[in-house]
Amino acid sequence: MIVFGGALMSIDREKILQQLARVMNQMAESDETVARHRKAVAELECDGRQVSLAQKMLKYAEHVQTIHLAEQQRLEKMLGGKINDREKMKI
Repeated sequence: MIVFGGALMSIDREKILQQLARVMNQMAESDETVARHRKAVAELECDGRQVSLAQKMLKYAEHVQTIHLAEQQRLEKMLGGKINDREKMKI
């Protein structure tokens, strides 16, 4: 157990919070990647160029984004759905 701000926090909870922080960073990166791929598809379509590869890359990026979201939800559920303000500061 770790004493944090007068409250006890298990090391397991600490590890889950660290993993959640990593997943949230991955989500932010994934959002940017999806936006870039959507823009690329739109530009290619506008120019009348071949978009099939760009569309496949977009679908893959969206799939990865879905995986990150599912992992975030799983970790939040493990934490009881809510994290307190001090824990949010760590993320």
